[in-house]
Amino acid sequence: MLNPGTHVASLATMISTATPSASNKPVQTLEEDQQNWQAGNMDRD
Repeated sequence: MLNPGTHVASLATMISTATPSASNKPVQTLEEDQQNWQAGNMDRD
């Protein structure tokens, strides 16, 4: 049984591999989302 984090990472890898033409944009969006989430948490503190 895979642990959930590993499974999600594998799934994300498969998706990004399946769509090479769009691989750059989703990665950038993911990083921006993470930064926005961190900024939101700082605002709440």
